Amino acid sequence: MKSRTLLTSLVESEIREHKIPSERIIIGGFSQGGAISLFTGLTIKQKLAGIFGLSCYLVLHDRVPEYVKEANKVNQATPFFIAHGDADQVCQYEWGVETARVIEKDLGHKVEFKTYPGLPHSAAMEEIDDLEKWITKCLDAKPTGQGEASAGTSGT
Repeated sequence: MKSRTLLTSLVESEIREHKIPSERIIIGGFSQGGAISLFTGLTIKQKLAGIFGLSCYLVLHDRVPEYVKEANKVNQATPFFIAHGDADQVCQYEWGVETARVIEKDLGHKVEFKTYPGLPHSAAMEEIDDLEKWITKCLDAKPTGQGEASAGTSGT
């Protein structure tokens, strides 16, 4: 919960100090950073442009629905990008698949899930290219505000 609080405070700081509309902010990360980003994105009270997780899983998956209620589902229409290598020896591929399923089917969010054959617990250029396209699509779909777009990331 401390990590969620920290990431939420970073989003709030971008809004307050840099005048970036929350709808222009994307949060995401790799591994534990992705896990915290997914959880924060589902439970934060500010509307975001997008939420992504690479080679990660959903923390507190059994309690997420109660936390989502607290946020009044403000990010219900916010797109998610979840990517995972099927040779991940640290964060099992099945965890990523299940995370995408829970977020999409159980919680009702739009999820783009990508599998990268042979990819261990690391990133690949194809994955980064796919993420870049997804970020561009998220930010192009949002009206511009006073500030520029911000892609806040957290990682291990």
